[in-house]
Amino acid sequence: MNSNISAGTVLVTHVGSSNDVRQAALMIDSLRTFGGSMSDIPVLVFEDEDHPVHRGEFSWEGVTVHGLARPEGVVPYTLDSKVYACATAEELLQDNCESMIWIAPDCMIVNTPILFQLGDDCDGALRPVHITNIGSLAEKPADAFWEGVFQAAGVDDIIVEEPLLAWLS
Repeated sequence: MNSNISAGTVLVTHVGSSNDVRQAALMIDSLRTFGGSMSDIPVLVFEDEDHPVHRGEFSWEGVTVHGLARPEGVVPYTLDSKVYACATAEELLQDNCESMIWIAPDCMIVNTPILFQLGDDCDGALRPVHITNIGSLAEKPADAFWEGVFQAAGVDDIIVEEPLLAWLS
């Protein structure tokens, strides 16, 4: 992996199939076309090492493709590649970026994604897309699942502000 990536904001995604590759290519093209002041941020694309994708699909400046291996002995589970991609990106970037944005390959960017630049006073933010499945309504207290996540992450303060849920630790 290229360990000298350094930037203010870095976008991270994972591709696990040829369909994901097509979708990620459209997402990156939409970032480069409509991303405004963030259109040229670095993009890290992670691919499963046991199912490599066509790296030629990602020929934009600032886009790098990295292999992603599951830890040995870990039983695969739904969405695990996304977790490993984020953890690997954090390890790769370490202290070399200010904000790491996770985005699914099937998303489109139609405006500058400025809300994802968090600044020094915020440690993380999320916007669950499946509010009725895994998210919580902003006007209600966090449920037991999210309370457990916040506790495990050492979150001291939660700020609910549409369209993001941000936290300080």
